Amino acid sequence: MSLRRPMLSASISRTLRRLAAPFLAGLAAIPLVGCGGGGVYGPYEPVGGTLEIRNDYSSYEGIDAVEISQPFGPTDTFNLYLAPGDRDFIDLIPDGYDVDLFWSDGSVDSYFDIDIYPDSTTILTGSN
Repeated sequence: MSLRRPMLSASISRTLRRLAAPFLAGLAAIPLVGCGGGGVYGPYEPVGGTLEIRNDYSSYEGIDAVEISQPFGPTDTFNLYLAPGDRDFIDLIPDGYDVDLFWSDGSVDSYFDIDIYPDSTTILTGSN
Protein backbone atom coordinates (compact mmCIF):
# COMPACT_ATOMS: atom_id res chain seq x y z
CA MET A 1 0.00 0.00 0.00
CA SER A 2 1.48 3.31 -0.97
CA LEU A 3 0.98 6.48 0.93
CA ARG A 4 -0.19 9.31 -1.24
CA ARG A 5 -0.86 12.79 -0.21
CA PRO A 6 -4.07 14.30 -1.30
CA MET A 7 -3.79 16.56 -4.37
CA LEU A 8 -4.97 19.62 -2.44
CA SER A 9 -2.09 19.38 0.01
CA ALA A 10 0.54 19.24 -2.76
CA SER A 11 -0.80 22.31 -4.52
CA ILE A 12 -0.91 24.25 -1.23
CA SER A 13 2.68 23.36 -0.36
CA ARG A 14 3.86 24.36 -3.87
CA THR A 15 2.06 27.69 -3.54
CA LEU A 16 3.57 28.30 -0.11
CA ARG A 17 7.06 27.56 -1.42
CA ARG A 18 6.55 29.97 -4.32
CA LEU A 19 5.41 32.71 -1.95
CA ALA A 20 8.05 31.97 0.67
CA ALA A 21 11.03 32.34 -1.69
CA PRO A 22 10.50 36.07 -2.51
CA PHE A 23 9.53 36.78 1.10
CA LEU A 24 12.73 35.21 2.44
CA ALA A 25 14.83 37.03 -0.17
CA GLY A 26 13.23 40.34 0.86
CA LEU A 27 13.76 39.53 4.52
CA ALA A 28 17.45 38.84 3.86
CA ALA A 29 17.81 42.20 2.07
CA ILE A 30 16.59 44.26 5.04
CA PRO A 31 20.04 44.50 6.73
CA LEU A 32 21.53 45.73 3.45
CA VAL A 33 19.17 48.72 3.43
CA GLY A 34 20.49 49.82 6.83
CA CYS A 35 24.09 49.88 5.57
CA GLY A 36 23.68 53.24 3.87
CA GLY A 37 24.45 53.12 0.23
CA GLY A 38 24.26 56.90 -0.07
CA GLY A 39 27.41 57.20 -2.15
CA VAL A 40 31.08 56.71 -1.48
CA TYR A 41 31.02 58.07 2.07
CA GLY A 42 27.51 57.03 3.15
CA PRO A 43 24.43 59.13 3.68
CA TYR A 44 25.55 60.93 6.85
CA GLU A 45 29.04 62.05 5.86
CA PRO A 46 29.26 65.84 6.17
CA VAL A 47 30.18 67.61 2.97
CA GLY A 48 32.94 70.04 3.84
CA GLY A 49 34.65 72.94 2.21
CA THR A 50 38.20 74.23 2.39
CA LEU A 51 39.67 77.60 3.27
CA GLU A 52 43.02 78.24 1.61
CA ILE A 53 45.13 80.84 3.41
CA ARG A 54 47.82 82.43 1.23
CA ASN A 55 50.55 84.87 2.10
CA ASP A 56 51.13 87.07 -0.95
CA TYR A 57 54.54 86.91 -2.62
CA SER A 58 54.97 90.65 -2.19
CA SER A 59 54.52 90.54 1.63
CA TYR A 60 57.38 91.53 3.89
CA GLU A 61 56.14 89.62 6.94
CA GLY A 62 54.96 86.08 7.64
CA ILE A 63 51.61 84.97 9.01
CA ASP A 64 52.07 83.50 12.50
CA ALA A 65 48.51 82.41 13.31
CA VAL A 66 44.99 82.30 11.92
CA GLU A 67 41.85 82.63 14.04
CA ILE A 68 38.59 81.43 12.52
CA SER A 69 35.22 81.99 14.15
CA GLN A 70 31.58 81.95 13.27
CA PRO A 71 29.80 85.21 14.10
CA PHE A 72 28.99 85.10 17.83
CA GLY A 73 30.47 81.59 18.00
CA PRO A 74 33.62 79.89 19.27
CA THR A 75 37.06 80.80 17.94
CA ASP A 76 39.52 78.24 16.58
CA THR A 77 43.20 79.23 16.49
CA PHE A 78 45.64 77.66 14.05
CA ASN A 79 49.28 78.34 14.92
CA LEU A 80 51.28 78.18 11.73
CA TYR A 81 53.94 80.15 9.95
CA LEU A 82 53.40 81.15 6.35
CA ALA A 83 56.36 82.89 4.76
CA PRO A 84 55.69 85.16 1.77
CA GLY A 85 54.43 82.94 -1.06
CA ASP A 86 53.36 80.08 1.25
CA ARG A 87 49.85 78.72 1.69
CA ASP A 88 47.94 76.34 3.97
CA PHE A 89 44.57 74.60 3.83
CA ILE A 90 41.93 74.40 6.59
CA ASP A 91 38.90 72.12 6.20
CA LEU A 92 35.65 73.63 7.49
CA ILE A 93 31.94 72.92 7.51
CA PRO A 94 30.20 75.16 4.93
CA ASP A 95 29.07 78.39 6.61
CA GLY A 96 30.13 82.02 6.99
CA TYR A 97 33.27 82.71 9.03
CA ASP A 98 35.26 85.65 10.37
CA VAL A 99 39.01 85.23 9.83
CA ASP A 100 41.87 87.06 11.58
CA LEU A 101 45.42 86.85 10.23
CA PHE A 102 48.15 87.51 12.81
CA TRP A 103 51.33 88.82 11.18
CA SER A 104 54.85 88.39 12.52
CA ASP A 105 55.19 92.17 13.01
CA GLY A 106 52.25 92.12 15.47
CA SER A 107 49.57 93.51 13.14
CA VAL A 108 46.22 91.80 12.61
CA ASP A 109 44.10 91.73 9.45
CA SER A 110 40.41 90.91 9.93
CA TYR A 111 38.12 89.55 7.23
CA PHE A 112 34.41 89.28 7.92
CA ASP A 113 31.80 86.89 6.53
CA ILE A 114 34.03 84.64 4.43
CA ASP A 115 31.72 82.04 2.88
CA ILE A 116 32.79 78.39 2.70
CA TYR A 117 30.91 76.32 0.12
CA PRO A 118 30.54 72.51 -0.04
CA ASP A 119 33.14 70.66 -2.10
CA SER A 120 35.03 73.82 -3.03
CA THR A 121 38.00 75.87 -1.92
CA THR A 122 37.71 79.51 -0.85
CA ILE A 123 40.99 81.42 -1.22
CA LEU A 124 41.97 84.19 1.21
CA THR A 125 45.19 86.02 0.33
CA GLY A 126 46.81 88.21 2.95
CA SER A 127 49.33 90.90 2.11
CA ASN A 128 51.20 93.49 4.17
